[in-house]
Amino acid sequence: MKPELQRDMTSIVNYKNEVFKEESGLFRLIPLTGGLCGGVRLLEIRENGHRYILKKSGDSDNPDDRIRIEQMMAHLKGIESYFSNLAKSYLSFEHGRDIYVVYEYLEDAEERDPTIDEIIAISSDSFRASKDYDYRTIQNNIDFQKSVLFEIESNGIDRYSEEFFHPYVDEKSSGVIPWMKRWAHYFIEDEEFKDLYRQCLGFIHRDIHRDNIMISGNEPYLIDYDFCNIDCRLFDLTRPMVIYVNPEDFLNSYLKMKKKNKMLFSSIESQIIDRIAVLDILACSGWEAVEIKSVDDKRVKNEFRRLLTDRIQYLKIMMENPGSFNLSSYV
Repeated sequence: MKPELQRDMTSIVNYKNEVFKEESGLFRLIPLTGGLCGGVRLLEIRENGHRYILKKSGDSDNPDDRIRIEQMMAHLKGIESYFSNLAKSYLSFEHGRDIYVVYEYLEDAEERDPTIDEIIAISSDSFRASKDYDYRTIQNNIDFQKSVLFEIESNGIDRYSEEFFHPYVDEKSSGVIPWMKRWAHYFIEDEEFKDLYRQCLGFIHRDIHRDNIMISGNEPYLIDYDFCNIDCRLFDLTRPMVIYVNPEDFLNSYLKMKKKNKMLFSSIESQIIDRIAVLDILACSGWEAVEIKSVDDKRVKNEFRRLLTDRIQYLKIMMENPGSFNLSSYV
């Protein structure tokens, strides 16, 4: 971390009460977005004009939030020496009952979506960092109720049914629904797969997609660590491929991702990555199918519909291209 950034970060912590004053002599605070944990604000130090991202990330009274943020800080500290592009300078502090995280603001961020190659590059870096960093130094007991695998179990088989998915599947794709049901049963019931899953754990970002990647100086940077946790490392490779990638680009993008990381895969990771991709799509689509029914905001509802329709197409592509995916032996 640059010395001037270290001084800024220290002042933010030392004067945290001043940070939140509307008319502070030290800081200027500008709302940027709403969001799950209270939104994102731009924090400017009046003395030097340096700017940072301030984000509420948890509740200090919630032990799970505290542990997750402590894990996140330890993990970022552990990987920063060799993957500085995964996150800029950062710190966390408490204010009242809230836990905040401060990130360095990317002043020269480009106003564009990352390319497929940039998405694959940053997700591959995150995957490699997770493999190289010993997550056991931050937590020995893995809580599978916070894993993507558990989302399939908690969703229930009923989510992978005609009731939820028929509106998003055309006649030519209707065969994908029973295929999804068989896979959901497999993930819930197959103990051999669960054992392989447990052998691929690491601390991961777990929400890498184009909206969480910023481009600065022609380099991709990861933002938004709200969902980071200990889980199967492969999700940092599959999640970017199943969110906001056009269905017509999905197959080539997915195969390019696998080719780039082929030398990094363990034998188990090579064996299960295609199943992890199906698991990832099912977990996301099961959640979205229910949200579409419950959410009132028309814009959000339409966005979920579009995402879910795309995910059905990803699954159809995987189902119809057995030569490209190692799936045919399992369902």
